[in-house]
Amino acid sequence: MSMAKYFEAKGKDIVISSTAMQYLFGISDATLFDWERLGCPKEGRGRWSLRKVIAWRSGEMDIGVAGADRTKIKDAKLKAEAMLKAAQANKAKRELEILEGKYLPLEEIEQEWAGRIVELKAGLMNWIKALPPELSGADARTVEAALRREVAILLEQYSREGTYTPRVETNDAEVVAP
Repeated sequence: MSMAKYFEAKGKDIVISSTAMQYLFGISDATLFDWERLGCPKEGRGRWSLRKVIAWRSGEMDIGVAGADRTKIKDAKLKAEAMLKAAQANKAKRELEILEGKYLPLEEIEQEWAGRIVELKAGLMNWIKALPPELSGADARTVEAALRREVAILLEQYSREGTYTPRVETNDAEVVAP
């Protein structure tokens, strides 16, 4: 078997065949084709400069990329690196906030709010029994005052301060005004 078929010395460089490239770099035909498409330097049909391929693989050579395109690629790389750093900073900030207790487990929040909804429903259902005797034969002003009172009581019970509901000052007249 002749080695000249796979290797050829050209000055300070060695030109190798596609078969030798695949063997030396441990790649398939498809990968070699992809490398060629991505700009891997080629000396001719099925011939590769080993020095140039190694330089290309190590990123020291931008073969096949025009100057303006090379600038665009470098700009895109810088932008991607900046976005990565920002994402990493956001992740670190979120992890710190979790450690500081600023985030609560979803299951706890769901359970607490489900309990609040049950309380609201029970309060509204109590109106069915409590209000008719009080409002029987009452005028509109009395009905309005009774409803306003009951709504205020229910809202106060429902919106109590707690782990999941910090206290917010409101004007009750604004909340229940018609």
